[in-house]
Amino acid sequence: MSSKSCALCGKPITETGALHDLTGNYYCAACQKSRSKSASQVLIRIEWGVEKRQVLIPGQKVDVGSAVENDVIFPFEWVRPHHLRVQFDAGVATAKTLNPAAHAVINNQIISMAGAMLPMNGQIAIPAPSGPSINMTFTFEQPNLGAVLVDEEIKPDPPASADVAGVSPLDEARSIFTATPVSRPAIRPPKKSLPRQMLVLFGIGIMLGVIVAALGWNEIVRSRHASSVSKDYAQVVSDISQAQSLITQGHYVEAKSLVDQATGLIANRPEFHDETLILQSLAAKPEIKLGGLGYIQMEGQWLPPETAIAWKAARQRDDPTIQSLYTQARNFSDTNRNLEKAQEYCNQALALINAEPVHPHPMQQKISTLRDDVHERLVAITMTAKGYVFYDHRWVTPTQRFELQQQAKGLVLYKGKWLTKSAAFAAQQTDKGLVLYQGKWMTPAEEKTAQGFVQFEGNWITPSQRKMIVQQRAEIAKQQQQKQEQAKVAKAKQVELTKKQQKAIEARYPDAYRKSQQFVKDILVNPTSAQFQPYESPKVVVAFSNGWYLVKAVVDSKNKLGVVLRATYICKLRPTDATHWEEAPDGTALIDTD
Repeated sequence: MSSKSCALCGKPITETGALHDLTGNYYCAACQKSRSKSASQVLIRIEWGVEKRQVLIPGQKVDVGSAVENDVIFPFEWVRPHHLRVQFDAGVATAKTLNPAAHAVINNQIISMAGAMLPMNGQIAIPAPSGPSINMTFTFEQPNLGAVLVDEEIKPDPPASADVAGVSPLDEARSIFTATPVSRPAIRPPKKSLPRQMLVLFGIGIMLGVIVAALGWNEIVRSRHASSVSKDYAQVVSDISQAQSLITQGHYVEAKSLVDQATGLIANRPEFHDETLILQSLAAKPEIKLGGLGYIQMEGQWLPPETAIAWKAARQRDDPTIQSLYTQARNFSDTNRNLEKAQEYCNQALALINAEPVHPHPMQQKISTLRDDVHERLVAITMTAKGYVFYDHRWVTPTQRFELQQQAKGLVLYKGKWLTKSAAFAAQQTDKGLVLYQGKWMTPAEEKTAQGFVQFEGNWITPSQRKMIVQQRAEIAKQQQQKQEQAKVAKAKQVELTKKQQKAIEARYPDAYRKSQQFVKDILVNPTSAQFQPYESPKVVVAFSNGWYLVKAVVDSKNKLGVVLRATYICKLRPTDATHWEEAPDGTALIDTD
């Protein structure tokens, strides 16, 4: 197994245990953890059928969808508003869907909302319902990370100012270091110790040398940074100017590409504040926001290409017919003849307009106005023929017009007469049975009350008369109450007597049942085989009415053939003394036999 060296610390590592970045450099686990940073920019190669495009997006995260706030926008119905997110973190690229209904695959493996690993330069496909899929290849470009100078001699740490650097030391084209390893000598001769003062002076000299070197390095860094800023500024200004020119010429896709490119250049340039505002303003323009995605502007509206094409075809097909229908309707309307035909032509033209995929049509308002005018004239002809007149913005009968005119004068109709409101109110109050007393309308009862009378049993009398009548009736009521109390006592005694009699009657219910069995046996074929239910059985019912006990029960007995049959019987009987019972004249009868 071959070995590799860590690009940072130089420690030997094996390929199986090594972690490498997108440029092929290997790192041990400790250095990989310390160097973990987000991607500075993402290069996306997009292919859709024969269409191809490259987009450079700053940052470590890319959102894909049909909504305008995404980094990459696909204005298709089968792309969800927030469809997919691709993210690069700690050297690992992942992808996940942002909607349960969103579909995307990596190498024929479906991506879920939980996420999936994206291989180096991995390709993601968004399947379409029909036709080719959208294929996107992501390349994450990292900023260069730190380097290590390999040397066997131990050197003092440089001062803090020496840590400032504008170019990564790992960029070998511009690094001031070289990573060439130095071989260790076999044996070194012993050195003579120098005097203490010489060592101190030597140390001071080394420190001064380091400081001078750091200052020189800082100047180089500042110079390179200024050159880079100047170069980027010139490129951004050029991109803005070209984008504005392309917008004027109607080349929106190319203009958006330049705006995106300039935006990527100033992503980490806080000194480009004004240019950032200009680019944000350009990116917010519909020409970039929509036209840059392929939308087409038609009559002040930005439409998806398929919608714009469909509308343009509909306009080319329908506009001549719509104009012809409008011209014919206008001619009929101007000559005031065949208004029904003019209205029909207007309706046909509006039907064609309503069937188009985009609204409103430039002629829609004009045709609608003509149709409404023709309709009103047709209504006027029809209503006039029916005897109606136009008054106060509506069609009414002459009688209704007269009523409206009277109402306009402030009059009201009451019982077939037009009266002033006050006269009509007085007549209305009188018809209600009210009277005018001391300037107020009131009922006759209220009038009597105002005059000092009181109502008693439908008559109006003085308070003294009512007092006398009340006293007389109170005496009569007292006498009646005494009689009622006496009757109540007598009734209570009668109820108690009745309860006792009822209790005595119910006490003989079992005797009545037992006696009924004797009377039933007298009518049975085989009385000795008779079997009866116990008294507590639900099939045994005993009642009392008009001095007679009524028993309804069942009996099991053998017939002439010796077969046991069940029969329901009714027996009417009463006691003649404490021990004897007699049967009613109508006797005992069997009413049902099984």
